[in-house]
Amino acid sequence: MSEQTRYSESNPQETIDADVVIIGAGVVGGMMAWKLSQQGLNVVILDAGARVDRVNAINRFKSSVDKGANSPYEMMPWAPVPDDDDPLSYYVQPNLPPEGAPQEPLKQMAFEGFFMRLVGGTSWHWTGHAERLFPNDFTMKTSYNVGKNWPINYNEIQPYYNQVEDAWGVAGDASCIAPPRDKGYPMPVVPRSYLDRTLGAGVADNNLGPDSQPIPHCRNSIPRDNRPQCCGNSSCLPICPIGAKYDASVHVHKAEQLGTRVLPNRVAYQVALDNKGEVSGIYYRNFDADPKTGPIGVARAKVYVLAAHAVESARLMLLSAGKHNVPKAGLSNSSDQVGRNLMGFANVNTIGYAPESMPVYPYRGPVSATGAFGQWRDGEFRKDYASIAPFIINAAFRFANGPLDEAKSGIAQGLYGDELRQYIDNRTARQINLHSTIEVLPHADNRITLSDKLDPLGLPRPEVNFKLDEYTLKGCRTAWNWHMSVFHKLGIRTITDDPMPTDSDQDWEAFIRGDYAKEYKLSLSSGDAVIAGTVCMGDNPSNAVVNRFCQSFDNPNLYVVGTANYLSVGSASPSLTAAALGLRSAEHILSQFFQPTQGASA
Repeated sequence: MSEQTRYSESNPQETIDADVVIIGAGVVGGMMAWKLSQQGLNVVILDAGARVDRVNAINRFKSSVDKGANSPYEMMPWAPVPDDDDPLSYYVQPNLPPEGAPQEPLKQMAFEGFFMRLVGGTSWHWTGHAERLFPNDFTMKTSYNVGKNWPINYNEIQPYYNQVEDAWGVAGDASCIAPPRDKGYPMPVVPRSYLDRTLGAGVADNNLGPDSQPIPHCRNSIPRDNRPQCCGNSSCLPICPIGAKYDASVHVHKAEQLGTRVLPNRVAYQVALDNKGEVSGIYYRNFDADPKTGPIGVARAKVYVLAAHAVESARLMLLSAGKHNVPKAGLSNSSDQVGRNLMGFANVNTIGYAPESMPVYPYRGPVSATGAFGQWRDGEFRKDYASIAPFIINAAFRFANGPLDEAKSGIAQGLYGDELRQYIDNRTARQINLHSTIEVLPHADNRITLSDKLDPLGLPRPEVNFKLDEYTLKGCRTAWNWHMSVFHKLGIRTITDDPMPTDSDQDWEAFIRGDYAKEYKLSLSSGDAVIAGTVCMGDNPSNAVVNRFCQSFDNPNLYVVGTANYLSVGSASPSLTAAALGLRSAEHILSQFFQPTQGASA
């Protein structure tokens, strides 16, 4: 009799008992486990992926040819994720136009949101930006008559922002692009790079907008919390080799020191309910026990937390439908909102060469942005078009590989020796990447459902329906016009040394069709590492999945926490808000289910 036959849901290979079971060992799950473990609770985290050994990951990155975002990390076959170069290797998006056809973002937009299923989650290769949402991001309907209001406001979440910033170690000062705050930053600001200062001065001197400004970072500007000061390694995206940039493994480890059990390579596939509508267990496949068969295990607790990111949390809730007392509509889905309101950013991506008289020297300091422009983060314009966050990307054309690509180009032209060296130096020093992220509003038809195409475990892959609306596209047009104005005024040309397109209607239409993507690498995209919505919060169970504390309306001992709860994304990086929601939910769990200093089980 095979291993898989012997073990079943009625006869599991492993049974786990705890006070709180958390699915997902990322930013939110790690912070919540740390908070709950401080009060003596018996906490278990299950994660679908493996642990990450930083040294092995760095060596893997060094030996990688493409050096993509996921290249340092060993993805497990039982925990598939969107591939760096082909998100549709995991996502299923049947309504996209055929390959080679013009892009039509108002009808369907390729959703390229990427994430990792590992202990530490996507934070291993995130930018390290630690940005708060702006106060009006929480009141979009009231403030601008678009989108939706959150059930909480900025003042309610600000104490938890402060807690997360102190726990992570966030660097910033009053010069940062950020909303008002009631206390200072834990560390001095991460300085702008030479590229930031040069391009920012060019913008300001030519009356194209304000100078560039720094943004808050969760990377150490001074030694802190047994982690070193950032020394400017140009590989921090996809991996910081010295641990100066915060990642979720920090608080996963802190939680373990307090007694949390972290169990990797366990893929949750079914949430079970009892006849009262409370969660009674979560079934999973245990690939730690046997990488070939992944025998079935079950985790039981008093309280359950889904913190598996906006795609995987919603997917698990839909996968659970119709079994173990879960309604056919899915777990906690009486509102029919699970999977809906999918959001990411729209992205205006533009690169080019500065004139020889204006070397900017990219690849210095953190390769994510240390400089940005703040004129479109918030304001009355949001009644008409979306928030925009223009960033200067220190990684220039292609992080890690930009200079190597220049070397290949020079060799192809027959250059060698000093001539090749000078060619590489000259071209690399002039690479500029100006990137804008543009707000996407929540829409019920932008959603995650289950596909009939299966993953390696025989589970339905996530099917995506996603498009942009006119509000977001107007924001994209504003960003495109500004990018082109900056490039033309500063003499920045395309990668083929042609003049940049203009802000004319004709060139704009060509841009959104994708006509410039292949030749010039000027593109409109959506997703990246920002994935939100799908399990929205609210005060009314008829149109929301969880309440203001991220507690399920349908199943009171279930919390679903993270970017999935968002009702807006603004144009700020989302992780700080997700972690703040997690700490707020942990506090609520303690007050509702446990005595503050005593766990319910040994």
